[in-house]
Amino acid sequence: MMQVDSSITEYCSSMKTLADTLRDISHPIQDSQLVLNLLRGLSPHFSNTADDIANSTLGFPSFAQAWDMLTLKELRLANEEKVSNSTALLTRNSSLSSISSGCTGGCRPPSSSAQTGGGTSGGASGSSSGGHTDGSNGKMKWQQKMG
Repeated sequence: MMQVDSSITEYCSSMKTLADTLRDISHPIQDSQLVLNLLRGLSPHFSNTADDIANSTLGFPSFAQAWDMLTLKELRLANEEKVSNSTALLTRNSSLSSISSGCTGGCRPPSSSAQTGGGTSGGASGSSSGGHTDGSNGKMKWQQKMG
């Protein structure tokens, strides 16, 4: 039996059903043989986990333990794929937005052209939020009115 594109749950369930059928017709399979057959048919994605199961220093795991270990690995692989896809999407969106020249509404000037509050020798200075300071203590005039 080979896993091919089946999930671990589908693959292990099929393997268990086959073993149960053989047991029912008086040809039982030892648990260790079942685990070895399970490992033999796994997808290459699980090769490291299969090696860990086969070479376990705690003794050879049962079929149920091997199934649990493979299910955990499948969940990790799925999570890694989601993270990878999200990162690729963010990278693509970031590169698209930096290429875009039509900016509406919330566009900000590049950080090198923005000045921060604090004022210059008594005069007003610009701020990245679009207001201006009163030159004395760096507070924005609209903030002084609010508070």
